[in-house]
Amino acid sequence: FNDLGLLCLTVDALRRMDVKIISLFIPYFPAARQDRVMIKGEPLSVKVYADIINTMQLEKVFVFDAHSEVTPALVNNCEVIPNHTFIQTVIKTI
Repeated sequence: FNDLGLLCLTVDALRRMDVKIISLFIPYFPAARQDRVMIKGEPLSVKVYADIINTMQLEKVFVFDAHSEVTPALVNNCEVIPNHTFIQTVIKTI
């Protein structure tokens, strides 16, 4: 079983416990670099992952450096956290 499967199970368990607001933090979005079909017949992998995550109806999906504008366009309620913003925050707290 992979991490995506575990995520699906976790969200289901939280919903069954009547948790109303569920946000997801994904440091690296799966297949973010596969954001275009280059050869006819290959999948648009980032969309497949986005569709699965979108079915979970999450309050917010936080992603680090999404590689391109495709990921935030495909993922509902997506907020991209630029790497430099995260690093500045960490440095301030040290």
